[in-house]
This record gives sequence, structure tokens and C-alpha cells, in this order.
Amino acid sequence: MLIRDVRTNEVYHAPLKAAQNQIAHGIAVSAEPPAPKFPRNMKFVLMLADDNISPIIKYSCGCGAFGIISGPLAHKTQKIGHCGIQEAPSADVVAQYEARLKRKAAWIERKRKLENKGKLEALRSRQ
Repeated sequence: MLIRDVRTNEVYHAPLKAAQNQIAHGIAVSAEPPAPKFPRNMKFVLMLADDNISPIIKYSCGCGAFGIISGPLAHKTQKIGHCGIQEAPSADVVAQYEARLKRKAAWIERKRKLENKGKLEALRSRQ
């Protein structure tokens, strides 16, 4: 443990038990540097993937955590570890993500119906 002698202001390392004993007797004080504090500013942003249909949630924090989460249950199951905590996306981004997932599902359904309609017409024209 890093301690500082009260009389001489000398900083030195000492075994934990010895350092705690010296601190308890007022001979020394702890000189451990404070843990680095990162600016905790996690940001979540809804974006669209390269196909312009699939929603993704992009995140970044001052501590260096960044990336994306996506998938049908990403907003419910995935949490991001940063600054020593686990955090889920914010409620407003989750609401936007769910709305985009519904729009994507509707688009896929319309596309499927159009494809099936075209196939059905092709089958009818052969007869």
C-alpha cells in the first residue's frame, strides 16, 4: 500500500497490514492515488443498418465503451457494461427501436404478399 509519512512527507510502499497499523497510530496517511473518474456520458442513438430497414442502437460513453446492438430482442436483453455498471438503452430509444421493428415487419409482410401475388398470377397465366 502506498503511504505518506506525516513527519517527513516521504511517500513509500508498505505491506498492507503494516500500512494500516501506521495509519491507525497516526504515523502515516494513505497516499493511494484516487481511482480515475471517467466522464459518464452514455449516449444511445437509433440508426438504420445499411439496408435502410433494420434498426440498430449505437452507443458510446466517455469511458471508451462504444458499439452497436441489434436484433429482435436486443433492446430487452442486451445491457452495456461501462464505467463499472451495466446499463440498458434509454426508454425513448427503446420506444423508437420497437416502432422501427414494427415498420420493418410490416414492410417484410407487404413484400412477401407482393411476391406471392406475382407467383400466383404467374401460375394462373400458365393454365
